[in-house]
Amino acid sequence: MYFGIIVLLWGTMVAAYLNSPKNYAMGNFDFTINRAIGRITIQVKDIAEIRPLKDEEMEGTLRTFGVGGLFGYYGSFNNQHIGDFKMYATKKTGLVIIHTAQGDTFVISPDDRGLVERIIAKKADL
Repeated sequence: MYFGIIVLLWGTMVAAYLNSPKNYAMGNFDFTINRAIGRITIQVKDIAEIRPLKDEEMEGTLRTFGVGGLFGYYGSFNNQHIGDFKMYATKKTGLVIIHTAQGDTFVISPDDRGLVERIIAKKADL
């Protein structure tokens, strides 16, 4: 029984680590959220809006199926200001919101504050 508990705890930690966001990358035509077990790619042409998120917009946020602190903040979340959104953040500060033309909403936390401006400039070039 103790072995089963240990395996469950280690399995949970490994799964959390593998799904957590590691970094963000800007390509010629896309923006990528890199994770250990894959990436989420958003085409720049599909970004309808990208902007820094105000602190008050995150008030009352609930995890609907996500992780809030173990290796980051990621998964599905909801609040009254944004509605349903996917978060792939490494920290709770410096958040950026991305709305896509398909109706998806993402919240990220890039260390590079110039990323938003580069995406906006890239979108203007397309």
